[in-house]
Amino acid sequence: MRIFVIDSDPSFQGATVNVTVLPYEPYWDETVEGNTTRYSGVNYNLLATLCQALNFTFRRIPTREWDEVAHLVEIRKSFMTTVIYGVLPERLQRWDFTFIFEHAGLYFAMPTPVIRPSWLSFYYPLGGYVWLAILVSTLAVCIALIQVMVNEDMEKVKNAMCTEQMQ
Repeated sequence: MRIFVIDSDPSFQGATVNVTVLPYEPYWDETVEGNTTRYSGVNYNLLATLCQALNFTFRRIPTREWDEVAHLVEIRKSFMTTVIYGVLPERLQRWDFTFIFEHAGLYFAMPTPVIRPSWLSFYYPLGGYVWLAILVSTLAVCIALIQVMVNEDMEKVKNAMCTEQMQ
């Protein structure tokens, strides 16, 4: 049986909490000045506000990718992470999302197309090996059709010769 005691003054009592972050602007930015690292950004501001309200300091655990961030929180090496992370039903089974402060949509970007001469607009979308395969298959089909036509002509000649010999 577990007994839960609810403290009327929520506080971490000055503890240091491990936090994983990914340094992506404008969410998290790091500036190193000598031996001091200064943090800024939206996620840092949220974390700093939590630190002040709940009386704790944080230790940033360096990470390189999203999977590492999630793994460190799941194994409890990190207590929390302040990242923009889409709320999906699968993630709700594993994560506790405290507050959705930014609703991000799905977008994609691509470079502006370079204007090519009109005769290249047909050639450009396909690579060299694709064009080589098209050429080889076209030649193979042409050779096969010519062979069929020659065989039909030879068959007609043979039939004509057989008919003449019988008469």
